Amino acid sequence: MKNLILGTAVHCEVSKLRPFVESWKKFASLAPLALVIAPDEKPEVVEYLKSSGVKLIYFVSFFFIPTRIHNTRFMRYLEFLLENKFDCILMTDVTDVVFQGNPFADDLSGLHVFQEDEKYFCGLESHNAWWIKNNYGEEVRRQMEDKPIYCSGTIMGDHASVIHFLTLLLQERSPQKFIELGGKEDDQGPFNYLIHTQKIKCHKHSNGDVVGTVILTNDQDLEIRGEAVFTYGQMPKVLHQYVKKPQLLEHVNKLYAVEYM
Repeated sequence: MKNLILGTAVHCEVSKLRPFVESWKKFASLAPLALVIAPDEKPEVVEYLKSSGVKLIYFVSFFFIPTRIHNTRFMRYLEFLLENKFDCILMTDVTDVVFQGNPFADDLSGLHVFQEDEKYFCGLESHNAWWIKNNYGEEVRRQMEDKPIYCSGTIMGDHASVIHFLTLLLQERSPQKFIELGGKEDDQGPFNYLIHTQKIKCHKHSNGDVVGTVILTNDQDLEIRGEAVFTYGQMPKVLHQYVKKPQLLEHVNKLYAVEYM
């Protein structure tokens, strides 16, 4: 199988990249890692990534669209994947993700999306409600009040499914809106809209199944056992948004020799 882990590391410090890269080498290095970076990255960042065996994908258009990279990364992903074919791709955030196992261990044909905490909903949780309303208006936000939240920071699928998904997602996006947003990101709104309007077919995973996204998870539903973090009694192969939980941030930084701030 020719799999790929694909992420973005534009203007990141080595200290912020180290847990992701080192955990990839430990648990998931059978799949190559490719990271989108800007042409003006610091030499020490480029050297660290190259020496770690990471493929670098330069994103020149980053200079010309004044918005957060969250809003534009999918453009570069689609270009890269149209030119390079893989069996399965994990598109993932980087600076708040660590691997705890091999995410490609299971059958991942089709498109796979990963739920955040089940107690929260797209049209009610403050950030997600704003992302929906900003893109689709108040009526659609109300329609999403009982819809679960799926995270745009971790998405998996076979090559054809990912290409189809990225094409549809970018058709939902507006460069003019990117500019209006300035420093804000809102890619998760269109992502959830596509899922809940069934414009894309996908396999839906509960929180902790393959990916554990913990930003909205109560501390009592998280547990550190040895080196691993468990969510709802499961050990996710990909731990996401751990930086929002001080106890998890300290745990991960100690594992990967990053000074705890």
